[in-house]
Amino acid sequence: MFNPERLTLARKRRGMKMRDLATQVGLSVKSVSNYEKGDQEPESTTLQRISETLRFPEAFFFGDESEFPAEGTASFRSLSKMTAGQRDSALGAGAIGFLLNNWIESRFDLPDPDVPDLGREGGAVSEGDVDELSEETARHPTQASAQTP
Repeated sequence: MFNPERLTLARKRRGMKMRDLATQVGLSVKSVSNYEKGDQEPESTTLQRISETLRFPEAFFFGDESEFPAEGTASFRSLSKMTAGQRDSALGAGAIGFLLNNWIESRFDLPDPDVPDLGREGGAVSEGDVDELSEETARHPTQASAQTP
């Protein structure tokens, strides 16, 4: 079944506005809006043109709903200098990353991560914290030191 959320994700990932997509595919903005709201499904020939324009396989538009990172959870260097299109494209890349991660986790039995937790609440690090972090980091050898006999 056609997933309208996937159309919105693909469009935003490509940094396009509805108007841009409509123009390039030869549709009205109202049609694109109806597809994205789920009020209407595109015909197969229309979906093919959308797929080619957005450079996403047609099957992508029939996938399950995806997790989309919230604006507040993403960190941007200078949000004030970023256009809405650039922000949407970056958030779309994050959503694609979630999809890739879910695909990998569903097909592979990965080991639990074994990395030191270097995060600290409040930002202040005491001398004792430095010693603890140093010891924790030492317990996780680098790839180069792990290969040394």
